Amino acid sequence: MDTFGFSFSALDDATDFITDFSAGVGGDKLDLSAIHATNISLGNATWAAPSLPFTHGYVRIVQQGSDAVIGYDRDGYGSNYFFEPITTLSNVDATALTADNFTFGQENFGLVRTGFILEQTLLGNGNVTIGLDLWGGAPASNVQIVVKNKSGVSLGSVSFTPSDWQGQKAISLSGVSDTFVAAKDLVFQVVSTDADYSTSTLAMAIINETYVFEKPLLSAPQLSIVSAVNGAGSVAISSNLPTNTQTSSQVRLVSLDDPSMVVQGNLVLSGTSGTLSVPQSTLAGTNRFVGFATVNGSQLSFPVNIQFDNPNSATVTSSAAIIQEGGVVQLQITLAKPAGEAITLNWAVSGSGAGPASSADFFMGALPSGSVSFARGETTKLIQISTTDDLLAEQVEAFSVDFSLATGTLEAFPASINVLIRDNDSPGQSGAITYWNGASLDLDLQFLREDIPVTQSGATGFQNISYDSVSKTLTMEFWALPSEIAQNFDLSFELPTGVTASVVASGVLGGWTFLSNLDGKEFIVAGIGSAPLAGSGTAEIFTVTFTNVDAAHVPLLSSGVIGNQVISPHELYQTVNAFTENGMTNFAADNGSYSATQIQLDANDIDRAIDSRDALLALKIANGSITVEDLASPLQILAADVTGNGAVTTLDAWHLLRAVVGIDNARIGTVGLVESGIDLSGITAADAQIALLNSVNFGSATPFGVTAFIVGDVDGSYVVI
Repeated sequence: MDTFGFSFSALDDATDFITDFSAGVGGDKLDLSAIHATNISLGNATWAAPSLPFTHGYVRIVQQGSDAVIGYDRDGYGSNYFFEPITTLSNVDATALTADNFTFGQENFGLVRTGFILEQTLLGNGNVTIGLDLWGGAPASNVQIVVKNKSGVSLGSVSFTPSDWQGQKAISLSGVSDTFVAAKDLVFQVVSTDADYSTSTLAMAIINETYVFEKPLLSAPQLSIVSAVNGAGSVAISSNLPTNTQTSSQVRLVSLDDPSMVVQGNLVLSGTSGTLSVPQSTLAGTNRFVGFATVNGSQLSFPVNIQFDNPNSATVTSSAAIIQEGGVVQLQITLAKPAGEAITLNWAVSGSGAGPASSADFFMGALPSGSVSFARGETTKLIQISTTDDLLAEQVEAFSVDFSLATGTLEAFPASINVLIRDNDSPGQSGAITYWNGASLDLDLQFLREDIPVTQSGATGFQNISYDSVSKTLTMEFWALPSEIAQNFDLSFELPTGVTASVVASGVLGGWTFLSNLDGKEFIVAGIGSAPLAGSGTAEIFTVTFTNVDAAHVPLLSSGVIGNQVISPHELYQTVNAFTENGMTNFAADNGSYSATQIQLDANDIDRAIDSRDALLALKIANGSITVEDLASPLQILAADVTGNGAVTTLDAWHLLRAVVGIDNARIGTVGLVESGIDLSGITAADAQIALLNSVNFGSATPFGVTAFIVGDVDGSYVVI
């Protein structure tokens, strides 16, 4: 057995002549794969060329006298190229050649597809052009294609002859709708004495907007359902083969929409009926195939539609639950497994909650919308939504991104996902931070909002908010005005991944029913009372504690009701960063009460400032040889309380001396802030503590003033005037 190979250049060379070619099973082979592959790479070949080289007229066999001529047409049955002989097989009968004599396209050998191509062009205003081309070679006799409507009324026809069959012929129609599809709305009748073009023996397959008719020996009139979960599926097959046919063979199913997609199946025929079985597959939805099988030594093909039942689902994650206005949020849509069919999800943004965002909050002044499409095999798509940065001072605004399924099948996907927009147009704050000896300080600070009002009056809300950066615990009390809370409340908190919550009710709810529930990422507290709360001033309702909180994991008050008031979303961990230069600072923050949670100074300067003089001064304060009246500022006593127990003792002096020799104490070097106006008159060595330490009130109309001290720098040598 010999194999004769040819390169693409053979199309331009003189025809080879093979005198001893052996045809049939077990005979010699022709390798035309290099010609076909190169032609495809050059873009000459069209649909399904890799899988259907014989059917589409690329490789052709012509009997010339006693010889068989093998040739190639670069665009198949197209009209841009023509049949070019490659080699002549001397004294070989073309009908003796089998698939075994070729190294590629074997499952396609011997299949000739004939019919016509339909090309529809909508021109607008109810006009459409329908172009018709014959497909499959010159007919043996005249061919007429009659176009009718569904009622059987003829709308026109085109005719082809054996000498005039190439090129498109068209008819024009008017009065059609914008949704007109010729394949659905019209009937096509092919009239010819050529059996290959006769309507009575042709079956139709669809290729995008191209309709191909062929003469199959098998057909699959039923739509099969194949489940990847429950196992393989099958479809009934009808046959035009002899009634005594009994066979079982493998079937290669080539997709009409994507010829690179191939599914293997099994065909069992018994007389004029049979069954096509298809194994499990990752495909989904309805797929159109051409099946290729060998039955009794002959190559057969047939069209079949298979619906794969392969459940899939989608999840949506957001790059952030809160974005600052002018920012961008990115949504990632992820399928549970690669798409087995084309899937399209539509999405649209809408305002939501008590403070809904509007079109003015988004880029280009319109509520964004669009769609994402997954091709077969894809799993992930991204959506970006841009907001605008305006100059208006606003509350937190909310929007949802709503999803709907446009094409394909998904068992589950989120109906919507919510995002909050944080305003960045807070009023400007200004102030001065000075050392207790009058010198200015350069500090880096972070302030935590201590009070967050949630009702319109501002009287009801969260107070005494504190944060422990070591344990990452955020604690806050909820206080309410009796006239506002009336006899009911419910508050919903949205928790980031990893954040947990717990709550303790206060004694004022003794006659109320109070409940809480932690359900995944949502924490809800609610209460009702048979009678209103007593009194006219605000009362503590409950204390809530959140764990694992940091700047990237911020709990939200997402919604709620206080009495009859609907509550808009609020961030519960509101921080502001600021710095001082020569003691002065300017920054943007909402008015309210804040605590300084981070205060940073140069650590090397602190080490140089703390020495034995500070330890001696702390010892003298402890033994009473120096009193507050002898000091420049009562804050020196707070600076001497190294242990932080609210009194200055000899133990503080001992810790300071240890620090001098390099034995660290955690509190030494930390900074305390005291707002101007705080009464310092009660500070003594025995009572070295002060209320509202590190607490500052911001009111944009009035600059704030703060005095600082450094724990351990008792003599004030860190900064000298």
